[in-house]
Amino acid sequence: MSQQRYSRPAYKAFVEALHKSIGTAHVSNWNLYSDFLELSFIAMSQPVRKWLTGEIDAKREVRYLEIVKRYPNPNAFAEALGIVVLGLEEETHDFLGNVAGELGLLEGEWHGQFFTPKHVCDLMVQMNFDEDEKPDPEHRLRICEPACGAGAMALSVASFLKDRGFHPVNWWLEAIDKDSRMFHAAYIQLSLCGVPGIVRNADALSLEQWDAELTLAGAMFPLRHEAEEENKPAIIRPPADQFQLEVA
Repeated sequence: MSQQRYSRPAYKAFVEALHKSIGTAHVSNWNLYSDFLELSFIAMSQPVRKWLTGEIDAKREVRYLEIVKRYPNPNAFAEALGIVVLGLEEETHDFLGNVAGELGLLEGEWHGQFFTPKHVCDLMVQMNFDEDEKPDPEHRLRICEPACGAGAMALSVASFLKDRGFHPVNWWLEAIDKDSRMFHAAYIQLSLCGVPGIVRNADALSLEQWDAELTLAGAMFPLRHEAEEENKPAIIRPPADQFQLEVA
């Protein structure tokens, strides 16, 4: 680890915080990183579910405690998440995907996954939107990312739209990925960056789904059917029956 080079000091600080959690034990970077993603996902999604439905997911709570028990210093995971928060505040980018790549995780256990670099994501967003794109108060822009990874492309979209005056009520994102780790990573980053939408652990081709969660901004500004959108402002506190997570 001491010889590992990182492109940003924040990435190095993040990995060092993760390693604090294991003390003198041996845990692979693969397992350490995956456990961080799942713990952070559970910690961030439970309050949203509680707010919308009045209940937390009991199975996820048990799973959280199972993971925490493996580590001598689990508080270090909170430190690592704090570093991610600060890193995304400094610049909206694929922090978690970049760290995975620099740790070499994408070359082994993740079977050759490749995350699109930020400058390529930014270029693709610019190619698909007008430079003077503006929010339409009569129509909510809807975007689908069927293979979102950790959310690199979606984060470029979020930056582009924010710079052009889009509020969460003006657009909606549906982010999908088959890999449960990427589902967790995308949820973490899209939630922290205020992206309104839903993240699904699903197969975009077969429509088979294993999990799904609304981001906080998605819960605050829920998507309605177009027929219901006319002359109705965004709901800040949606009723429980709008907590629709099934694949349509």
